[in-house]
Amino acid sequence: MDEIIDTPDTIEAASENNVNAIDNDRFHLSPLSLIANTITGLRSFMFPILAAAFAVGNKVGYTFILIAVAVIALITLGFTYWAWKRFSYQIGAEEIRIESGILNRNARSIPYERIQDVSLEQSLIPRLLGISAVKFETGGSEGDEGSLEFVTVDEAGNLRQLIRTRKSGTAPIVADTNDAPPQDSAAAVQDDVIFSMDIKRIFTLGIFNFSLILFAVITGLLQQLDFLLPYSLEDIIKTFVDKADDSGFIDGFNMINGFFGILGGLTIVIIVGLLSGQIQTFLREYGFTLTATDRGIRRQRGLLTLTDIVMPLHRVQAAIVQTGAIRKRFGWYALKFTSLGTDMGRESSHMITPLAKDIEYWPIAHRASIHAPSEETYFHHSHISFMAASILFSTFIIAVIFSLSIILPEIIDADNISTSLTILSWVWLFALLPTLFAYLSWRYHFYAIDDKQIYVKSGFWNQKMTILPMTKTQSIDLVQGPLSQYLNVADIKFGIAGGSGFSVLTIHNIPIATAYHIRQNCIEAAKDIDFSDLIKAPKG
Repeated sequence: MDEIIDTPDTIEAASENNVNAIDNDRFHLSPLSLIANTITGLRSFMFPILAAAFAVGNKVGYTFILIAVAVIALITLGFTYWAWKRFSYQIGAEEIRIESGILNRNARSIPYERIQDVSLEQSLIPRLLGISAVKFETGGSEGDEGSLEFVTVDEAGNLRQLIRTRKSGTAPIVADTNDAPPQDSAAAVQDDVIFSMDIKRIFTLGIFNFSLILFAVITGLLQQLDFLLPYSLEDIIKTFVDKADDSGFIDGFNMINGFFGILGGLTIVIIVGLLSGQIQTFLREYGFTLTATDRGIRRQRGLLTLTDIVMPLHRVQAAIVQTGAIRKRFGWYALKFTSLGTDMGRESSHMITPLAKDIEYWPIAHRASIHAPSEETYFHHSHISFMAASILFSTFIIAVIFSLSIILPEIIDADNISTSLTILSWVWLFALLPTLFAYLSWRYHFYAIDDKQIYVKSGFWNQKMTILPMTKTQSIDLVQGPLSQYLNVADIKFGIAGGSGFSVLTIHNIPIATAYHIRQNCIEAAKDIDFSDLIKAPKG
């Protein structure tokens, strides 16, 4: 049996002479991972412990909590240690091998050529301990196909560099084992920062990221901690209403008071929404930095959870430029790349610039061979039949309402007919909403095509423009329904590889001749492309 090495210092000295020496070694995770995983395991027991402590009473509650936490911590630490002892990984010449499992053993081999992304992630506890998770992502399954939780930060960077070196088939970094460990090539170009966000810009982004998640968090905590309150929320509200009624406050409640009450409630909602957006944005985007590397773009961000990913530019499939009806007036946009790997949090697209001006994000897009539309690029509307389905639906609902307005007076007594007709009058308004939304979707749906790229704009409030290089289209489908065939229009759908799945970009209801022309242009653009070169990582 191969010897298991607790501290893989040899990874840090992976030179051309010693690279084969580590192929037969098996390594443990960092011992500090025992602390991080034990704390993580304890979190799921906290609410049951608090509930049990409250049930046994205040006198023995604190003692019970201490004893319960100590016992559960020991049990969790025991299982964590056992799992840590049984976990090992090997760095082979062609693959990385991971063995895990306490009772049922699982041995997984991940060939280097299948690894699309090697990302580093540090949540709060690992970050305080100086350790990091290393996650390997391939296109063959949802999520991470393998991960190492956790190794030291230096080891994580060097492991990422070693895997990239073997994946590309180039010579490893030459390092002297007596000196400091070699740094990751992505980290070696710290000065080549191509985009960053300071506190002021993060604060500005938070203003646009209005969110009411704090309401959900507070509500969830109240539901979980309801047993700690002397009275339920329903009892507190009922008591307040009863006392207000006894004091005559409700009797004196007039329209002006109601107006200011509604205004005050809306003000509270706005304040909480802005505060929630600021907190979320600050925690996620703190320290946001993009660095150019020899293999792509390195992105680092996060306050409590620090993520560090490098996205190879040759894997970029499309770009998405996003904005909003308000932020567009200030010239703010976000740039995303649809890549063969998924972003942290399982997003299908990588966020590149959360808030940037056009002079900032277009040079970054150019690095991935994606260009802005020229002044000669003309954007076309789709056919008005794009609204047909919604118009038919609204017409059907209106017909039903009209029929009910005639039938109801015959079957409902005079005392209730007024209320029923009032309700129907409001339903008339809501029946028109599908048509209104369909009109806005059609009004703000544009498409354009030039010699190399396809552009699709969509959205009224949340606006986005997707830019797809013709050479990156995986499939092209022309779709026609009965009405589309009659009107000689079609939807054209472009398949785009990205993340762990397959996304579709659609141009709705364009003339069938135009759809065939666009498809032919994509085929012609791909004829002279050597796709074997497109899928290879750059050397060096």
